[in-house]
Amino acid sequence: MLLAADGVADAEIAERLGSSQPTVLNWHSQYAVFGIEALGELRETIRDGSAPWP
Repeated sequence: MLLAADGVADAEIAERLGSSQPTVLNWHSQYAVFGIEALGELRETIRDGSAPWP
């Protein structure tokens, strides 16, 4: 979120973090809907493949 706030494009964020652009877009969406808590939950749920959102 900090990179996006600095104006870094999603594609560049994905490249820097070794992720995909759709994943970065998902992070933005989850943050917009659920707030900062969603990002902490995301880190925990990545390991087991579950998520608290669709």
